[in-house]
Parts: sequence; structure tokens; C-alpha cells
Amino acid sequence: MPDKISPGTNIALYADDTKIWRTIKNDEDHMILQKDIDALHDWSIKNKMNFHPHKCKVLSVTSQNQRNYLLPFEKFVYCLNDIPLDFVESEKDLGIQITSKLNWKEHVFYICSKANRMLGLVKRTCHFVKNPSQKRALYLSLVSSQFNHCSSVWRPDSIVLLNKLERVQVKAIKWILSEWNTFYSNIEYFKKCKELDLLPLKFRLDFFAITLFHQIIHKKVDIKLPTYIKLGQPTNLRSSHKDPLSFMCQIKPRVIKKSLKLPNKTKKKASSSIAYIPKIDCKNVGNVTNVKANSGSSVKRKKTTLKIKRYRRENIFKAEPSTNLLENFTESKVFKNSFFYKTHLQWNNLPLELRIIEEYEKFSNMLKEHIWDSIEQQFFKHNDLGCPDTSIT
Repeated sequence: MPDKISPGTNIALYADDTKIWRTIKNDEDHMILQKDIDALHDWSIKNKMNFHPHKCKVLSVTSQNQRNYLLPFEKFVYCLNDIPLDFVESEKDLGIQITSKLNWKEHVFYICSKANRMLGLVKRTCHFVKNPSQKRALYLSLVSSQFNHCSSVWRPDSIVLLNKLERVQVKAIKWILSEWNTFYSNIEYFKKCKELDLLPLKFRLDFFAITLFHQIIHKKVDIKLPTYIKLGQPTNLRSSHKDPLSFMCQIKPRVIKKSLKLPNKTKKKASSSIAYIPKIDCKNVGNVTNVKANSGSSVKRKKTTLKIKRYRRENIFKAEPSTNLLENFTESKVFKNSFFYKTHLQWNNLPLELRIIEEYEKFSNMLKEHIWDSIEQQFFKHNDLGCPDTSIT
């Protein structure tokens, strides 16, 4: 099958899934890609493995805004067996939600929903289990394993998405320790994780990424380092602290200008039909819930209860105030959050005595201890987990 496609077109095969892609620069690239689709269709007929046109999708991956085509003939339509293929904004590929912007927000929402459903199923079916160690085993095997699949690809860097992932483990820890109605602060949550030997999910995803990077370096998996990641050359300069096991990236994230927001004066006022919802004061929360139920107050009490739950939601990670002088500029997140660029920075921040370990099991055990120590030091220094960044230390 790979011999049937044109030069410049890439193909990937896994079981019964086939993907082809090509960089589109002009109309000729559209025609070449359509020619490759026809060649694969002819191959499938000869080998009696016909493709299903309605299960084949077209996903355009680009950082540019999607163009709105006024006329149908302006957009090139790919066909399989003379049947037009559907264009989609996102598609599931081997269990991962791929979007046109390579944004993992949709996948994080999907995986959190799936993990919450599994956690609820475990709670209902295993209600007779009282031993915390048995509950922990059920959580690791059925719930926490949902986050292990290709986590090095989709692990987020946004504080909102990290908190959404962390709330799943917060619910699980409350179930394991039978502390359902308890509110955890950041320090209390860390102590519970330490007690159960469960890394916070943000650091657990980093742990999986660094161990995978260790296997790639020592050629224990069939993944090669990209050409732009190379070993740094050690120097004797005081400004340089590189060692023989430090990696350098020859490509830097593209610096882009932030989109300017309109001032508050120019914003349109909200419609009068939208009710104003006042902020809930933590001191008055207890007084609000004890209101007597009379005519028309039951609905208000339900809405207030929902607001209280939203107010008391545990946010493990918090954003720090920006101290950057170039506040109007930022780095492109697509390359900055990619696996090799993000992980090679984390690798360089590890102690040298840890990076020189070649045995995988010993390295993973030492890395886990190092992550626990770094979290404790971060707590003693800032009394908070702080804003997650590309560094573990």
C-alpha cells in the first residue's frame, strides 16, 4: 500500500486504520492527494478490503482560521469511489480526539467524562468494599488507567484543564478514604496523595512523559529523536550550565502578538432579560441554605445550592500574577506544548545523577522520589502548588 502513493504524501497504518496526509500549498497538491485516494481505493478493491466512504473523514490541520466558502465549487472536495468525503473539525484517532487546531481541550473533556462515569460505576457496584487499599487498586486499574493512554501526546498545559483532570482524582481520594463531604485545600490534597502513594495527575503525566523520553534516548522503544533535538555541547563558560546529557532544541516557539481585547467601555451591555447573579460570600453560605421553603423559594434554593457547589470546587493549581515585561507577546502553544520540546526542558532540569541512570526500573523509581521531593519543596517555599510550567524542579 505505501508504494501506491505519490512522493510528498505520507501514510500511516495501524490494524484496519489508514491515514494519509500531505502539505497543501496550491491546487496541484489537492489533485495529487485525490490521485492517491483513488490509488488506495483501487488497491482495496483488488485485495478485497474495501474502504467505507461514510467512515472516512477529511481533517484540515492548520493554525489559520477556517475560511467561509460562499460558493460550493470554491472548496476542493475529496471523493472516494465518487462519493464526497465529509470535512470535520475533530475526529477520534486511536482513542485520541484530534482537532484542526491540535488543541486537546476536547479530548480532556472527553477523557474526564469517561473517567467520571467509570468512577461512578465503581462506586455503585463496589459499595461493599471498605478497605482503602482495595479501593485504591480499583481506582488505579479502572479509573486512573483512562489517563494513561497516549498521555504524552495530549497532556495539557492549561490551568483550567489541569484542574479539571485533578478533580477526578479528588473525588476518587474522597471515596477511597470515605471522606465524601470533606473539602481539601492544596496542602491537604497533597498529604492525601502522599498517604495513598498517588502522584497528582499533573505530575503523573509528566512522569510518564519523562520515562518515555528516557526510553527513547536509550533506544528501548522504536521512536527516534527528531532532527531538531540534539545533545548540547558542554562549555567552560560561567553563563552556561550544560552537561554532556543536556539536550538542545534548534527550533524555538514562534513569538506572536496577543489579541487586543476591547476596553470595558466599548462592550455592549447585556440584555435586560438576563438576570444578574450576585457573588456568593463564603461567610453567608451557611445562612443561605437554611432559608425556609415557602411558595416560590424552592427553585431559588436549588439554584443557590448549585452556586455553592461551584464555589467550593477544588482548584488545585492556581495562576500566578504575570511578571513578564512583554505582556503583549506570547509564544505559540502548538510547538511549545509538543512532546519533544516540552519534555527535553524537563529532562534538562533533572539532576545529573538521575539522568545518568540507564536502567529503566531504577530510573523510574528514582524519578518518582525526585518528583515527590520537588513537590514538598514547592509547598514549603510557596505554600501552594502554584502555576504549572515546563519544569518539575
